[in-house]
Amino acid sequence: MSQVRTAPSLTHEAADRALVALACRVMAAAGLFDMHGHISLRDGDVAYINGRRSSRISVTPAQVAVVNIADGAVVSGEPPAETPLHLGCYRARPEIRRVAHFHPLAATAFATVGKPLITAFNAGAPFGKVVPVYDDPDLVRNGRPELRDAVALPRGEREAPGIRDGHRRAEAVHRRRDQAGEREPVAAVRHREDLDRRARARAASRRSR
Repeated sequence: MSQVRTAPSLTHEAADRALVALACRVMAAAGLFDMHGHISLRDGDVAYINGRRSSRISVTPAQVAVVNIADGAVVSGEPPAETPLHLGCYRARPEIRRVAHFHPLAATAFATVGKPLITAFNAGAPFGKVVPVYDDPDLVRNGRPELRDAVALPRGEREAPGIRDGHRRAEAVHRRRDQAGEREPVAAVRHREDLDRRARARAASRRSR
């Protein structure tokens, strides 16, 4: 007998939308989001994520998109292109409730030049000794589920495994609402795009060897 799944009530949906919008504005105010960056929340079979056209500093609940976790089908709104990264984390780790994807300057710089990020403060304790780095800049949006899902594999008992793929950072958050990670200011758009180009060039060079 198949299990009947019910959609969240309108009141519950409104609360989820409001929480995602609030978290997005907080991250932007903290300097972790620039013109990009996303927060998502799992609720049953769907995920709520801030829409791609919304301003991160002023996003409203109405601008939060809803997507089916199983197949990525859009329920409402305009989800960002990086949505597959969020969904991959949710599929691989059923206990994960929230995912954040953002661009802190220091993490971006270290990952781009291939230097390990060693946790030296209490705030980094959930990551373990060294934060994992994923060197494929096409990881987020290229449609390869084996890569998207790989970044969310369990790493011991850590609650917030971090991932980077040359210029991005994401947090898979379990049982906590406070963001885990640095609070550095975000690079200017031109600088971020330059880092992105360098990361892609490095990845292309390695694949051609």
